[in-house]
Amino acid sequence: MRMKQSAVAGLFYPEDPVELCELVDGLLDQHRQAGDTPRALIVPHAGLIYSGAIAARAYNRCRASLNVYQRIVLLGPSHRFLLKGMAVLDADEWQTPLGLLEVDRRFSETLVQSGAAGYDNRAHNQEHCLEVQLPFLQRIGSELPIVAIAVGQSSAEQVADLQEQLLRNNESLVIVSSDLSHFHDYSSACEIDQLTMQNIEQLQPTLLPEQACGCYAVNGLLAAAKRLGLRAEKLAACNSGDTAGSHDRVVGYAAYAFC
Repeated sequence: MRMKQSAVAGLFYPEDPVELCELVDGLLDQHRQAGDTPRALIVPHAGLIYSGAIAARAYNRCRASLNVYQRIVLLGPSHRFLLKGMAVLDADEWQTPLGLLEVDRRFSETLVQSGAAGYDNRAHNQEHCLEVQLPFLQRIGSELPIVAIAVGQSSAEQVADLQEQLLRNNESLVIVSSDLSHFHDYSSACEIDQLTMQNIEQLQPTLLPEQACGCYAVNGLLAAAKRLGLRAEKLAACNSGDTAGSHDRVVGYAAYAFC
């Protein structure tokens, strides 16, 4: 059995299991979100003290409908490894302080064999954007296997082809991990992020890295959503200046459900 060890426990979220449970459960309890069963979500991926409240909205939105899906497919950027195309995690399990999550090995292999993506664990070894989602999945009671895909420089159409394949039935819940703008002053960030959110809500797959660090995965989702007639519903948005940071250099966060 090949196990992916947690890389950012103690950095982006608490390493102690009790402390982590208390933090995630508190965020979920404080930020309820009801609505239609989502086919896909956009969630942020900063440290939980910064963006956890926004992410909690998205996870509460899918909490009641986990029995609809057969797996959860996570897509996000590769921050520390220069990646072109898409890289699937090659593992059987992923460990966090809260225990093990099963990786859907069979479905991962199907994606690779189809040519939609390849295996390359270099894009996953030290990456945080998907790992910070796992404690939420564990605390909402998901026992679904996961598939992890790092999305590097790719066209919106290339990523949309993969995501359309995932979204054409209800077997997979697609979760795209992305923050918004980075390191502008508070007022400038709010203006930039407002335009970015307009793009998302209008399903315009033209976002640039300076608008969203996960822009390649987000653009693919927007293009696929447009093909399939899905709508983007904003659940919540803020930036680090609203949560645990200064107003001098902020990072933007938003959560969306696609139904």
